[in-house]
Amino acid sequence: MSDIHIYDKAAWHFDGDYPDDLDESIAYTHAGFYLGWLILQRLVSDEFVSDFASEITRFRDRAISAPALFQAIDGVLSDNMLNDEGNRFSSEYFDFENGDYLSDYESLLADQLQSLYHAEDSWENFDIISRRLDERLKQWRRRSRHRWWKLGSR
Repeated sequence: MSDIHIYDKAAWHFDGDYPDDLDESIAYTHAGFYLGWLILQRLVSDEFVSDFASEITRFRDRAISAPALFQAIDGVLSDNMLNDEGNRFSSEYFDFENGDYLSDYESLLADQLQSLYHAEDSWENFDIISRRLDERLKQWRRRSRHRWWKLGSR
């Protein structure tokens, strides 16, 4: 059995540079937005959808926000929650060391704020970051097809 790769966990953010003036629920926002977008793009596993069908339905109906959904599932984003394409994309884009997600998130939602944690959990912000994520996925798919085509033409 293989090890589970954890992309992000809200609890990781409570230590270190997490602002003292913010409620801990805010730590669910950045990864929650990402998870919500993954769900809408159908980049999550069938098992994850089955296990959290009620919460996902409430999110899709906008009865709860993406961060509230992330909090309801214990604030962990791991590879077993995603399908193959979701993992391939996330391993490049959501990687905190080499990926672009945090820089995109900060530039779009937290540029004038004290920290990325100060970005508001709102549907407006979710829609803003989702548009960028749509662009990034489209670019990634083009690059991936190009890499595959180059390998296949050898």
